[in-house]
Amino acid sequence: MRQTSLAMVPLLLLAAGCDSAVPTVAPTATAAAPAAEPPAAATTPTEVSQSSPTVDLPPTKVSAPEIASREDIDVNGTPGCSFDVRYVDAVDQPAIWNGEGCKAVRAEFVTAAQLTSLGRLAALDEETRDDIARAGDRVFYVEGAVGSAIYPLNSAKRVYKVMLGD
Repeated sequence: MRQTSLAMVPLLLLAAGCDSAVPTVAPTATAAAPAAEPPAAATTPTEVSQSSPTVDLPPTKVSAPEIASREDIDVNGTPGCSFDVRYVDAVDQPAIWNGEGCKAVRAEFVTAAQLTSLGRLAALDEETRDDIARAGDRVFYVEGAVGSAIYPLNSAKRVYKVMLGD
């Protein structure tokens, strides 16, 4: 007598409903493979990378916001600049400038008063102005030949880009 795997039962029942004959099933091995040990934990919560959205990293300890790093990048064949900005009581955040390399742009943290003197603050919506105030009245500002933008920190402690009208 031939042995039939339980996994084949639904197929046999399906085939039985057809006009064709029930197919024969080749015998299966009766020796079970040894049970595999469960995999060891790949990482502990402290080893998870910063790109993981499910882990809350501790905020950086700085007394004033700063540019942690800058690097020239290529964005679809166009030069760009990648910044890591560090706000007080927040994790480092990426900020990308497209159209010009790092040496071609002015990048710094500015105050709301400086934005006012540049004629930029009044044009911002209330939420953006609130985000700037919440971040100690400082915001990351980038200016180049192709335009200018700010990168405020929102209430969820994430940076977002606001292009400024030139």
